[in-house]
Amino acid sequence: EKAKENEAAAKAASEDAGAQENTAIELETEAKSSEEVAKESEATAISEENQAKSAEEQAVESEEAAAKGEAAALAAEEQARSDEQASLEKAEVAKADEAK
Repeated sequence: EKAKENEAAAKAASEDAGAQENTAIELETEAKSSEEVAKESEATAISEENQAKSAEEQAVESEEAAAKGEAAALAAEEQARSDEQASLEKAEVAKADEAK
């Protein structure tokens, strides 16, 4: 009788241990899954940060190119004024020569 009780208690303890092991395995699996999701989220965040940096660098490059273009346009405008002034001076000299 006592042996049967002990056997039943041992069987119940064994089943309980098995259930606890299954629960531990499930929790470990969930933890690994959560860790993978966290890694994916981190990778996505890094990728988005890199894209933002790249876009910022492109914006700076575009701004620099625009500034160079503006400087070139100003230089061309200044050259045109200088050429116009030279033409006016030549025309005055030509008039003066013609008047002589």
